Amino acid sequence: MFDALEALIALLAAFPEMGRRRDDLERGDVRSCLLRRFRLIVFYPRIGEEIVLLRLLHGARDIQGGDL
Repeated sequence: MFDALEALIALLAAFPEMGRRRDDLERGDVRSCLLRRFRLIVFYPRIGEEIVLLRLLHGARDIQGGDL
C-alpha cells in the first residue's frame, strides 16, 4: 500500500491539478484523489510549488466539511 501511495503522491506533485477540487469542504484550497486499489481518498492542498498531504480517509466514509 505504501508504494502505491508514494507513487500517487509523486504523480500529484508533478500534476497537482489532477485531483478533484473539494469546494464542499471547509478548507477551500483542498483537492482529493482516489487511490482506487485501497479505496483511500488522499486530501491535499497545493502550497506554492508543493503539495501537503492532509489526510487519508477510506472511501466508504461519509466525509463532512470538518473532517479535515
